[in-house]
Amino acid sequence: MDNKIHSIDEINLKTLLRVLIKRKLAFFIAFVIVFIIGITYTFLVSPEYSSVSQLTLSNVEIYYNDEFYNYLPDEADSLWIIPRIEHDKVIDYIVGKLDPIDSELKSDTLISNAINLLSGELSRSQLIKSMNITIDRWNGIVMLTTYAKIPEIAYEINKALLDSYTDLKVKEREEAYNSVIKKINSEIIISEKLLSNLSNDLEKNKEDILLSRKLEEEYNKYSVLTSIQNNLLDNKEYFINRIQINKPPDINSVVNTSNYLRNILLSFIASVIIGIITAFTVNHFKTP
Repeated sequence: MDNKIHSIDEINLKTLLRVLIKRKLAFFIAFVIVFIIGITYTFLVSPEYSSVSQLTLSNVEIYYNDEFYNYLPDEADSLWIIPRIEHDKVIDYIVGKLDPIDSELKSDTLISNAINLLSGELSRSQLIKSMNITIDRWNGIVMLTTYAKIPEIAYEINKALLDSYTDLKVKEREEAYNSVIKKINSEIIISEKLLSNLSNDLEKNKEDILLSRKLEEEYNKYSVLTSIQNNLLDNKEYFINRIQINKPPDINSVVNTSNYLRNILLSFIASVIIGIITAFTVNHFKTP
């Protein structure tokens, strides 16, 4: 049976060579046409350029972090203030805040804003297909890569998406900031009233050690709250600009990511296959 299979393979190979020699003109014409189309596509249509940017969460030291989390933990977290914790947990905190970036960049709001910044040059689906988002969970860094057939477009897409995302985060943090200011103002007013009441009570009971201790504790709380309030008011830009751009998109850093060797090889293989099919087709119809 092995001899029979070998014989069939040999016959098929002989037939293939005979047909190709007999119909070499048809093979050559088909090969050249397909190869030229493939090469044209490779160098004129398929070239792809990429632009890269990187971002993370700002980790600049800020006053009263510990006290902020002690008295107003939810409010501190809403401002994306990184708490004083172990390094590994800091990275987890950063990643947790930036993790939704993939879905956020593809949301209707951000896509529409980016399209406007690009003057409507791309559709929603084209914009989504042009981006790739990866998160380095070991270092807490997000990398945004955008692709286009023209270097300038790859850069402009990256910049538009990055600007749209940072603008969104600034708006969100500003809303949180205003909410925290209201909250802390309310807490300070409550603390002032409590201090006044405790002071009056202590005037009547000067020997009351427990009351004196409560007054001291409340005064310490009041001092911390006013310090946090002053820090918030003096550093608003820091509190609302929590996104740190490690690497902004740069037109001079756009790279050609096309795989020319692979495309040429695929064009050659396709040309050979189409050439063989054409030769056999011509041979079939011209053979009596």
